[in-house]
Parts: sequence; C-alpha cells; structure tokens
Amino acid sequence: DDDDDDDDQALKDSVRSQNRKHKKSGGFQSMGLSYPVFNAIMKKGYKIPTPIQRKAIPQILDQRDVIAMARTGSGKTAAFLIPVLERLKTHSAQMGARAIILSPSRELALQTSKFALALGRFTDLKIATLVGGEALDQHFASIAQNPDIIIATPGRFMHIMLEMSLSLDRVQMVVFDEADRLFEMGFADQLREILFKMPPVRQTILFSATLPTALAEFARAGLQQPVLIRLDGHARLSHDLQLMFLYMHQESKEAALLYMLNHVIPKNEQTILFAATKHHVEYLHALVRATGMNCAHIHGGLDQTARNSHLGAFRKKYVNLLIVTDVAARGIDIPFLDHVINYDFPASTKLFVHRVGRVARAGRTGTAWSFITSPELPFALNLQMFSERPLLMARTFHRPDYNTQFVIGTFPIGLLTADQEHLAALRQRHLELVDMQRVSENGYKVYARSRGRAPDEFYDHAKTHLQAGDFGMHPLARTGSMMEQTSMVTAIGRFRPPATVFETASGINKVGNQDELMAKRRAKFGGMMVWHHEQQHTTRRTLDDAQQRLLNQLQTKDDASAALASSLAAAAAPSSLSSSSTKRKRDATDFRDGQHFMAYRPSDDVQEKAFAITAEADEFVKQSQREAMEFTGEAGERLDRVAIDKAKAPLVWDKKKHNFVRHTIGADNQKRFTSESGASLPASLKADRYSRWARKTGVALPGAGETELDHATTSHLDRPKTRYRHNNVYEADPNSKNAKRKAAQRERLERKGLAGAPRTRHPEQTGVGRVVTREEQTRPKLRVVQEIKSKEQILRARRDKEKRREKTGRHTKPTTKRRR
Repeated sequence: DDDDDDDDQALKDSVRSQNRKHKKSGGFQSMGLSYPVFNAIMKKGYKIPTPIQRKAIPQILDQRDVIAMARTGSGKTAAFLIPVLERLKTHSAQMGARAIILSPSRELALQTSKFALALGRFTDLKIATLVGGEALDQHFASIAQNPDIIIATPGRFMHIMLEMSLSLDRVQMVVFDEADRLFEMGFADQLREILFKMPPVRQTILFSATLPTALAEFARAGLQQPVLIRLDGHARLSHDLQLMFLYMHQESKEAALLYMLNHVIPKNEQTILFAATKHHVEYLHALVRATGMNCAHIHGGLDQTARNSHLGAFRKKYVNLLIVTDVAARGIDIPFLDHVINYDFPASTKLFVHRVGRVARAGRTGTAWSFITSPELPFALNLQMFSERPLLMARTFHRPDYNTQFVIGTFPIGLLTADQEHLAALRQRHLELVDMQRVSENGYKVYARSRGRAPDEFYDHAKTHLQAGDFGMHPLARTGSMMEQTSMVTAIGRFRPPATVFETASGINKVGNQDELMAKRRAKFGGMMVWHHEQQHTTRRTLDDAQQRLLNQLQTKDDASAALASSLAAAAAPSSLSSSSTKRKRDATDFRDGQHFMAYRPSDDVQEKAFAITAEADEFVKQSQREAMEFTGEAGERLDRVAIDKAKAPLVWDKKKHNFVRHTIGADNQKRFTSESGASLPASLKADRYSRWARKTGVALPGAGETELDHATTSHLDRPKTRYRHNNVYEADPNSKNAKRKAAQRERLERKGLAGAPRTRHPEQTGVGRVVTREEQTRPKLRVVQEIKSKEQILRARRDKEKRREKTGRHTKPTTKRRR
C-alpha cells in the first residue's frame, strides 16, 4: 500500500509539472493546477493571483505546514481552498473526510462553504457544512453522504464528532481560518478534542490577518517544520482606507450617530456598525427604526435563520445599515461595503484591524468612523502606535490626509443640538427605548470591566492629551459659523473671574466671614493653582510645537520614521517636567550612540503584542499560571485530571458552609463524561441522538476506510421512513376489508350465473380499465355521435330556422327607427 501511495504521489507530481508553464506568467497557469480547478477559477473571474495566493499556494501544494498572514481582503480564503481542492481532486468512495476547515463563526463558515462550492463546481467533491443553530439530523445526513471536505465551527464539529463517534483517521489536511481567534482560550476544549482524533501525520494550515511571529503560540496545532508567510507587515491597514476618529462624551454618541446617518454618510451607501454588546445592538436597532430608517442587526443571541436572513437582506441591499457585534468582525465578505462605524472603540488593536477590514477590500476604497470617549483614548493611542501613522490633532492643521495620518478631532455641540432634541422626543413617543437604553448602559458597565486594559504607558499619554485641553474641531464639521460659535463657547468656558461667588456676595449680604476664608484659601493654594495652569499651558504649547514640526516634516516629505518619532515624542511628553528638568533629561540621554546602542525590546514589540494570541503574552507569571501542564509518569501513565482540575478550580463562597470552597465535577449538578482525550465534557454532547436518527432512517454507516453506502442520497437520508411508502410486498390477509369486499363481489356474480366470466378489458380503453362481464359484452353498443355535419344537415337546419322566423317574427329587423 505504501508503494502504491508513493507511485500515486509521483504520478501527481509529474502531471503537475507537465501542467505548469515554465515561463514567469504570474498567473494561475504557472501553478500546475488541474483543469477542473483552473476552469472554476477562470469562471470566477480571477485572472492573476494576489500576493498571498502567489506565496502560499505553491507551499501548500508541496504539502508543507504553512502559517500565513495577510491583511483583510487580500484573498486568503482562495489561498487555502485552491490547494485543498487540487490535492483531493475527486471524490473518494472510502468513508471518512480528508480535509477539515475550521472557522470561528457561523457566518464565516457559511461564506467559506459557498466559495468552496463555487471553486469545486467542476469536480465531484462533496462538501459538508456543520454550524450551530441547525438541526442535528441534517448534519447526520450530511456526514452519511461521505463528504470529502468538512467546513465547520469548532463547537458544532466537536458535538457531531462525539455524538457519532466519528473517526478522523483519513484526514490529510486541516485548515484553521482566523487561527489566532481559534487558538484563544474560548475554543481550547473543542480544539483539544478535535486535534486528539486526528492522525499525527497531516498537513496543517493556519491563516489570519493578525498573527504573531512566535510560533510557540501555535504549538497545540501540531506543526512540523512550518513555513511562515507574512505579507504587508509594514502596511497593517490598507492605504485605501480612510480613518476618522471623533472624540466625544458618552452621552453624545447617539446624537452623533443620527447626525452621521442623516448628513454625512450618503443614503445609497452601505454601512456596518459595530457595538459592544447585544443589548447595544438591540437598542440601536430600535432607535434607528424609530427615526424612520430601515436597518438589520446581527448578534450572538439570534438564531441562525434570523442571522442568515438579516445578512442576506444587507447583501442584497434591501437595507443599507447593518448593526452587529464582533460576531461579524472576522472574515465576512460583503461586496461594495463603503463605511464602518465603531460605535464602541475596540479594546484590542487586532479586533480593530478585523473590524475596519470589512471595507477597502480588493482595491476598493472605504471609510472607518470611530467614536472615542475618555476611557477609550488609551486604546486609540495604542492603535496609533501600532499603525505607525503620525498622530495629528485637529486644532493644528487644515488639510489632512486620512489615508496616511491618524487625525483625531471633536464634534461641536452645536451640530448635535437638533439630534439631541429629536432623541428626547423619540423617547417620549417610544417608551420602550428608555428601558432598552438602561439595559444597554448596564451591559456596558459589565463590558468595561471585562474588556481588559491597554499598556500602561498609553494611559500616561492619554492623560497628557486630556490635560492639554480640547483636540480641536474635526475638519468634517468645520464651517464658518460653527467655528465662530465653538470659539465663543470655548472662550466662555475658559473664563475665570477674579473673585468667587462668596467674595462677590459678601458685600451684598454679609453672612459669616466668607471673604476672609477665601482670602486664606488663596494665600495657601493660590500658588499651586497658578503652577497648575502654567503647566497645562506649557504642555499644550509643547504638544502644539511638536505637531507643527511634524506637519513641516510631512509637508517637506521627510523620512516617515522621523515623523513617527516626533509624533511619539509629542504623545509621551510629560506635563510635570519644567524646562530645566527637560534639559537635564535630554542631556542625560546624550550618551546613547545611534550606531551602537541596543534597545531593551525589539522595534516591532508593540505590533507583536497586538498580534499575540494571549492578552498578557509579556507577563510570564500570569501566563504560566493560566496554562495547563501535561504530566506523565515513568510508565507513561497520566496523572488524575480530576485532581488537576480541582487544584485549578476557583474559590467560591458557600452560603451553607460560610466558607470558600473549590467546586469539583458534579458540584454544579450537571452530568459529565470523560472523552477519549481524558477531558471532562457535558453529557449533553453525547445524548444518543445519532442512534435515534439511525433507527429512524434505517441507516448504518460504515467505518472509516470502508466503502460508502450505494443508496446514500440526500433525499433518502433527510426523510425518515413513513407509512404507505409501498416499498415491501406482503401476503394477502383473508381477514382484511379488501379481501371481504372481493369475496362479496364473487358471490354476487355466482348468483347471477356469471361466475368464471373472463376478466377482459374494454377495447376502447387503453389504460388500466374496469372488468367487463359477458352480459355487458352482448349489450348493444350506443350510436356514435358524428361531430361534423353533412351538407344535407346544414340545408335542413337553415330551412327549419327560416320557418321559425316566419312563424314567430323574432329574427326580423324593425322597419321603423326608435325615437330617442
């Protein structure tokens, strides 16, 4: 068998080498693809491969383990689907899937399945899609079809695998789409079970738009001498993407959203809005519909049918606004999407890349709008460091370049006044909006506690910018009247009277000694207040000077690294340093030689931390405490997992014992079972649903490697056996009603003396006719009616008609006209 496999592989390599063009055409023709796969690619309209496809497809065809990273919209799905279809080629009659593709979300799995069907349209490969929210019976029937490729989400695939005791011994390729999300802690149990069932010798492929360089984070995938492909490492965000950052208060977000939907974003352009929780999605969906605009929404609480319906309506442009949580942030390809709105700024830089990656795909332009509040400003500054775009304040420039610069500004209050009044009127007319708003606010409090923190240095940078004052009006909102109004409001806000209200009122109505108390307070704290205002003014002037130097460098097109350094220096300028201390600090660092100084961390440390799978990749102690170790004894026996789980279980307060206890298996009153890998899983994952389906359908699936069922058609397996199918032959029952009726008929014929009459069919009947007796055969036949009249019949009919007219006069014409 091994020799036969080697011969087959040698034959495939020779055929591929013959198909490959030996000229540098730069197209799919040079990859040596088979005609069915190549023809499907041409039918899709793809002429030349993208950079990630040109790099990854040859490596995957050479059966190498590949870790590939490229920005969103670069064709990563086709980069792993084409090699999978090319390697499998035709359907195998032996039971067992040969390729498995895992996706983190249902929508991404369904999209990948649709694309795989399009690329495999000229092959006989069978593809099964297993996602949550659908009936298990349909998935059992799909597995019974013996699919060659399974595209699934980890949770549902593990459920099917355990329920059916599915064997994965024939798996040759496994693809982890959006691998960084799959290998996060949320899918640890599912991936452990799936990888345990797979053979050790397989090809492993990992794809994502955000991947770390450290391959140790993917050790669980079982990589063997992998090839790392990272494209666009310097351009983590598309240059066709315009970034708009709007600083505002939390209470102004709703009014700002309505203003943008009504006055900024065109009505005929499609927009996707990301919110923090499903409560925000429900509230914003109801709010937008209350204003008269049509929109759709998707979150994890919706069933699969509703999610597909809403996404389909948005793709078909029945609605132009889709409000979602991060369930739609990864991989969803929506053609001709124009705008993305981050209603709640993401806490992860990696998540921001996936969110805004829904636009500016495949050469198209797009715009990403982000609302930023004070608690979210450190995350925005972390993103600026990650994107390596220079940070510019709206108050220091007039002509921004949103494709290459990180521009942040504010919305003036005057623009949002009308929308805020409209919101107040809507809440009075629609009382349910008040309750939904309260629920969303409570949900945001929980979200804020659980979203994590930005690196500590960015909190200092954010504090510096907030102390310096306003960011300035965003260029989109700049008009002559609005700038004058904003300047007046700012001047009023900065006005400080020389005397307080206590000192002013003391001369009018003397009550106590307020003026004396204020005089003592001024004498004690006056110097500190003056120093604080001076430091604030100095910090603002320092930031403005740094911004002006940065603008001059950008205008003269100097080195981008120098511009970035100036931007970061402006962001990191501490407000508490005086001019002398700043000079001393600058002199203290003059000993660093630019050629020989070695930094204590790599230059791309911020980017690697953003791409890391674990949120605390740099904290070794926390990471080592979180990760589980696998202990083996001298004889290879495994230590008791129950004891390990008990040691890792958190302390919970017991009301009855009045003490902290560690809950073990069974404490939550849930039945569990131990899988083949030794993990303790809920008993609901193995509830004999497959055995009930097999008894209902009468299907017994062969084992892995055996020949598939001959009659395994979708229509047969999807429909259970019912009565009156007429698929069996039974002996006649003499006690049945039909038999008694026939016996009574025979008795009547015997009494009439017609017993034994030949059962002949009527000669004029061509189909299944009734039985004709001898008496009916001797009966005279009826006269055949002639449909066509003869000439004599026509003349006779005319004479009869003339006689009737002469007799009755009904058919004669009137001789006189009727008077009007």
